[in-house]
Amino acid sequence: MPKGGCPIRTAARHYPKGRQSIGQSVLYRSVPLLLADEFYLIAHADTTGQPRLHPKAAGYGLASALLAELYLQERVTVDASGVVVTSAAPPPDLLAHTVLEHLLGEAQQHPVRDWLAFLGRTSVEDVARRLTRAGVLEVVESRRLWGVTRSYVPVAINEAAWPKARITSRLSARTPMELPDQMLAGLCFATGLIRDMLWDDTAHASRVYLAQVIADLPTPLRTLISETEIAVSKTAATRG
Repeated sequence: MPKGGCPIRTAARHYPKGRQSIGQSVLYRSVPLLLADEFYLIAHADTTGQPRLHPKAAGYGLASALLAELYLQERVTVDASGVVVTSAAPPPDLLAHTVLEHLLGEAQQHPVRDWLAFLGRTSVEDVARRLTRAGVLEVVESRRLWGVTRSYVPVAINEAAWPKARITSRLSARTPMELPDQMLAGLCFATGLIRDMLWDDTAHASRVYLAQVIADLPTPLRTLISETEIAVSKTAATRG
C-alpha cells in the first residue's frame, strides 16, 4: 500500500502543569495529547465514548490527523504527488512511528486519498489504544446476548470535553490559534463535526473566521483538509 521542509512546530497540545479551568472543573495533565488524540475526543461523546461520526468519516479524519502530526514533526510534507517523506528519523510516539514506517515502506508515492483510505481502516482503533495507554480512555466490557462487546470510555469527562470546548470557544471569540488548533478546527469542518459546535447566534461570524483559519494554514495542511472533506463527502453520498 501507499510513500517531504517545514519550520519547527509542535504536534502536541500540552495541558499546563498547574490548572486549566473549564467552568467549575479543573484538568490535570503533564503528558501532552497529540492532534489525532484531540480529534478522537471531539469525534466521540465525552460521557459514553459513543461515536459522533460514521466510522468511515471518523477513520478519514483520524488518518488525516496522523499525517498532520508527521508534518508538524517535520517528517513529511504533502504536495501534488501525494505524501512525501522529508525525514526518516523515528518520531517519539509509537503510532506516529508506525505510520512513518508505512510511508517509508512504499517504493512509489501515492495520492493523499489513498493514504486516507489505507490509514483510515484502523485509525480509530489505533488512536483509541494510544489514548488508553495515556490513561485518557479505558476499556469497558459489556455482556450482550451475542457475546462480550468492548468500548472505549473517557476516564475523565472534563478532559474528554476540553478539545471541543477549546476549539468552539476560540472560533466563537475569533481568537488567534496555534497551528495544531487551526488544523483541528479544519478537520472538524472537513468531517462535519463543526455543525454540532457552531450553532448559536455567533455561528455565522464563527464560520467566517473558521474559513480564514483554514486559509491561513500551510499548503500541505490545507491539502489534507480538502482531501479529507472529499473523502467524507463521498462516504456520505454512498450512504445516501
